[in-house]
Amino acid sequence: MQRDIDNLILSVSEKLKEFAAGVLSLEDAKTAFNNLSDTYNSIVKKLKKDGDSQVEGLCYYHNV
Repeated sequence: MQRDIDNLILSVSEKLKEFAAGVLSLEDAKTAFNNLSDTYNSIVKKLKKDGDSQVEGLCYYHNV
């Protein structure tokens, strides 16, 4: 699970950098956001299902 969270964080960071650099169009950024949102929701469902409380950890790692 930790690997999934780490990969999501890296993906979000990469897409933000690409968009800021003008490499990613607005439409591509929207598509990427929707895909990342789906991934996030999948992780949250797994965490809730397992009774794990690492959602706060995801926010922490994102802010770091």
